[in-house]
Order: sequence, then C-alpha cells, then structure tokens
Amino acid sequence: MLPPSKITIETLEDKECDSEMLNILQALKVKNYTIAFDDFILNKMNHVFLPLTDIVKVDWKNSTAENILALYELLPITTLSFLPNK
Repeated sequence: MLPPSKITIETLEDKECDSEMLNILQALKVKNYTIAFDDFILNKMNHVFLPLTDIVKVDWKNSTAENILALYELLPITTLSFLPNK
C-alpha cells in the first residue's frame, strides 16, 4: 500500500456529507492522508468538513461571490490550497 504522503483522498460533489463520511475522513486525517473536496460549494451540511480539508476545488461556475468569500473567511488560507475548477 502507498504511504499517505503519496495519496490524496478526494470526495466528489455528489456524495452526501453525513456522519459516516465525517468519521471516515477523520480516521484518514489521523493517518496523515491529504483530503480534497471536488466542485465544492459551501452549505450548512458540508462546512463541518472544512477543518479536515487540505485542498478545496471550488466550483467557480456555480458558486456565488458570497459563497467564495465565506470560504475565505472560514479557512486558514496559509495552509489551504484553492483550485479553480471548470
């Protein structure tokens, strides 16, 4: 098996952000895996995942300016990568 430093775990936009997913991502984060969210649009259900996130691939096409600003305000920009997607 490849070491965590060589793998990024990416969650897709069509996956439900529930407690099972949160538990899985927490377990992976403890093992030092990099966590990425694809086509991310901030909402009430997924904001709890942000402390676990290393890479946020923002869905610029479907995000509002307010949504993107909220992400910047919530996240530690010095340790987070923002990738425009689409």
